[in-house]
Amino acid sequence: MTDANVCFPPIADIGGQRDYRLMTRPRVFFDTNDGSMEQGYWLGFEQSRNDLGALGGALRPGTIVTIYMPDELEMAATLRFDDTEKVWWADPVGDTVTYLDGSA
Repeated sequence: MTDANVCFPPIADIGGQRDYRLMTRPRVFFDTNDGSMEQGYWLGFEQSRNDLGALGGALRPGTIVTIYMPDELEMAATLRFDDTEKVWWADPVGDTVTYLDGSA
C-alpha cells in the first residue's frame, strides 16, 4: 500500500462523497457501555489510552479513527477532547458500524 492509499486523517473522497469504509485508520478500544451513538464514547480505559498514545503527534481533535470492541463491533469515529474531564471521546460516524460476529 502506498502513502497515496492511506487516509490518515483525511477522508477518502469518492465522487464528492465521504467513504469511511475505504480509509485506513488507527484503531482505538472502546466499550458500548460507556457512551452512546448520540453522546459519543468515553476513551478513558487503559487499553483506549494505550491505543491513543500510539498515535503520538497525530493525536488531535478531529482525527478519524476506528473504535472497536474485540470480536464484537467496530466503527469510524471522530476524536474530541474534553478539557474538563481531561479525557478523549469518540463521536461515531453514522452508518459505519460493522458487527464482527456476523449479526446485522
